[in-house]
Amino acid sequence: MGISVSTTGGVRTLTVSPTLASEVGAHTVTFTVSDSYTSVPLTLTITVTNTAPYFTTPAFSTTFTAYLNQVSTYNLPLKQDDEGHSITITTSLASFITFSGNTLTFSPTAISLLSTSTSISVTLTDSVGAFTTYSMIVSVPNRPPYFTDGTTSFAPVTVAMNSVATVTIPSFADPDLTTPGLYLTQTTTPTVAATFMGTTSL
Repeated sequence: MGISVSTTGGVRTLTVSPTLASEVGAHTVTFTVSDSYTSVPLTLTITVTNTAPYFTTPAFSTTFTAYLNQVSTYNLPLKQDDEGHSITITTSLASFITFSGNTLTFSPTAISLLSTSTSISVTLTDSVGAFTTYSMIVSVPNRPPYFTDGTTSFAPVTVAMNSVATVTIPSFADPDLTTPGLYLTQTTTPTVAATFMGTTSL
């Protein structure tokens, strides 16, 4: 650790210039003032600190949404170490997430992941051992099925007694599942007889 003493106008100044990772910690410096007969020691403790590395810009995202059977990515923000130490990145991830270079890749495929949230972490560690850990909640939502032609409601149907009325049901799909089901629910009374003709799923 570089230590020097300079004198300007009768004022003595101690300058400390730590540059190495090994210099982090407490150091003791002893000055001795002496004349021809005796000496007086003066002890000074100098503590060299090390700042943990951190992400700068953009801010680290604490949440992320991944969709079933879709590949999505997240690029980590820029990282910095104020002392110029080398930075190592380590991760704690779910099985459907991988890390390479500077990118997290999300590839959820298991149906059991629908409507779940998972906590993952990314840790920056410098060559001295100082570290900062960032956490992210990854959600896999269950998106609702939909009619492919954009239908959101049906026009009212009037049918005479002892007659038959038909309503054409558009094709439908589910963004997460390949085989969504079609079910009939009547929310008023009295009930009426209704029959699906054809398949009830894709």
